[in-house]
Amino acid sequence: MHYYKISLTALTTFILTISSTAANFSVIFPPSQVLAQTANNQQAEASRLEKQGFQEFNNKQIPKARQFWQQALTLYREIKERKKESFLLILIGMTYQVENQHQTAINYLEQALPIAQQLPNRHNEMSIFQLLVMSYSSLKNYDKALEFAQQALVSAKTNNNYESEKTWLINIAEIYEDNLQDYGKAIEYYQQALVRAKAENDQKTERNVLVSLSQLYQKMPNPR
Repeated sequence: MHYYKISLTALTTFILTISSTAANFSVIFPPSQVLAQTANNQQAEASRLEKQGFQEFNNKQIPKARQFWQQALTLYREIKERKKESFLLILIGMTYQVENQHQTAINYLEQALPIAQQLPNRHNEMSIFQLLVMSYSSLKNYDKALEFAQQALVSAKTNNNYESEKTWLINIAEIYEDNLQDYGKAIEYYQQALVRAKAENDQKTERNVLVSLSQLYQKMPNPR
């Protein structure tokens, strides 16, 4: 993870990725026709505001897009659309990342995380971890970046997500190497990533990790 500021292009790509999991869901309400109609109206309005936000975003009007998404977020919260609530929190957080307002971005992303972790299949959890690590790294708060990276690694291992496990082992190694200059810890995590890559017969990752280890050893002071 060698970059800390998310660009508009990267944000667009990120939104397209997480949007693929943000399907519409029916809202569960008590069997009252009035309540059901109210919920349907709110959901329709929230959907309209969300789409309007995307239109503004496509026109590169980030503050305007955020205003529409904020309004949609309020409605999704009222009708308890938790998946959409988490999705909008991520979108809003990323718009603040684009503007380099990382602490505000963190505030939104940390609201999104526990919601995502309660959803089936933990939708967008890894994306949130990645964004949080990016923002904390941008603020040079590497201890917090490492904390969330470690949480992501635990989640990947718990859910047998081997691809994410390799990614986070490497990300943690890079934090230790590039930001904390703790080369011993960096080697430890690179080696774990190497073991996982070999177990998965992932030769590309194996080669990349070996290169990283070689470069890291060159950085280390020669023993006396």
